[in-house]
Amino acid sequence: MLKIFFIFLSIVFIPIFDSKGAEICQRTQRSVPIEMDLNYGNVEYLNNKSNSNFQSYLYKETGYRPKLPSQVRGITFAASSISVQGKGKISQLGIKEYCVELDNVKIQFGYDRIIVLIDRKYRPGSCEYKAIKEHEDQHVFLHRDTLRFYSKYVHDEAYKVSQQILPRLVSSENEAKKALEDMVEEIQRAVLPINEFFMKIKDEENLKIDTPESYEKSTKRCRNW
Repeated sequence: MLKIFFIFLSIVFIPIFDSKGAEICQRTQRSVPIEMDLNYGNVEYLNNKSNSNFQSYLYKETGYRPKLPSQVRGITFAASSISVQGKGKISQLGIKEYCVELDNVKIQFGYDRIIVLIDRKYRPGSCEYKAIKEHEDQHVFLHRDTLRFYSKYVHDEAYKVSQQILPRLVSSENEAKKALEDMVEEIQRAVLPINEFFMKIKDEENLKIDTPESYEKSTKRCRNW
């Protein structure tokens, strides 16, 4: 699945002139708050394409070309992304003294799109359409439930790392901006392994739904396959 990582920086400059910069460059808040913005994704049900066009459509829409069995009747695609946004305070302590402090962090985690494709051969209202949709809805639920479960680990890791990031004393505004960027990148690197593990587990759990037994059960429900 797709992984997207961004860094957004918002900076507040505060002039505080004092000759003892190192002593003043201290944390001004007890902790760095972490805000989690979860996107469970809107589900797009599409029933206007044949299964032979599923792969090309997904590639055109998402840039991802999944490997599909030749007789696939439906597929669920969920493109996930994660982004780290940081806000910081940069206090000018002297002519060439700047204190850089991480103020808060916002993490956006979730699905840009959840696309459910159902072969146009099976029309809405038919037994076959309902069977395929119910199967694909299991995948939709799994994508969302896995996101909910692993979001806590992303939050906790980001919180742990952000509390360890101390204010930094630098000698220019450019260095101050770079220091804040490095702070956000440090958090980003910390949550990357969790995101990768989340996608791995999600893929493994989805495979448990796509079994010969589940396909046989769906096929037995209807006659006009």
